[in-house]
Amino acid sequence: MPLSFLFLLNEKREFQIGDRIINYSEGVFYERNLNGLNQSNKIFAKVEQSPLSTDNEDGLTDKITSNRVSINANGGEYKQGWREYNRQKYRTRCGTPYNKSLKYRLVHYLVVRKVSGPFFTQSDLIFKLRMSQKTGSGWKYNNTTTERLYDLNLSGSWYIKYKYGGNITSVKSFSINDKNYCSSPLKGTKSFWIGNYNFVSSTPISHYEWRVNLSGSIFHKVNGDTNQLNTTINW
Repeated sequence: MPLSFLFLLNEKREFQIGDRIINYSEGVFYERNLNGLNQSNKIFAKVEQSPLSTDNEDGLTDKITSNRVSINANGGEYKQGWREYNRQKYRTRCGTPYNKSLKYRLVHYLVVRKVSGPFFTQSDLIFKLRMSQKTGSGWKYNNTTTERLYDLNLSGSWYIKYKYGGNITSVKSFSINDKNYCSSPLKGTKSFWIGNYNFVSSTPISHYEWRVNLSGSIFHKVNGDTNQLNTTINW
């Protein structure tokens, strides 16, 4: 679930507008009537997140010549890089490490997520950490069971630009400073919200893009393993 939705939804992933109940499930908001047995159920809004191919997924080498990353405001993903490891050790929480093999990748990336509604379309910029693991049939995109540790110290700025003209927002600054410990390990994907912009629904959002710079340090490792990702980025 997108982090920003936690401020809107109750524990059943619902909120109410008048006599309508809006429910979120797997990227879609569904609408139903509150009163009567014959309830309607229709789509209220959709959340879209689509991949944007890059040419530097084979490691952490920065191949960007500009001092800002451009990401389509219509939705897409920019993967700066990943490192692949063979796990040597593993531990649960703060326990004693033990031998446990696994081929995995630690990934960090920027993503633009689009939330479409009847009157507006919201474009969100998010920084994420995730882990992929090798399986018998290929790579599992998002490992949600392996415990991980991280320490981020990142900062930068962004603005929204019309592709065929000037900027439509002022430059906004941001910082990400967060870490965890073995007593509170991470499982699955960790998201850090950076900023958002709301477009009127009739706006051709593909004509706009995020311009972002981001720099700082990233520490990311599997809990208890001897391998660790400890790098700096300057996007």
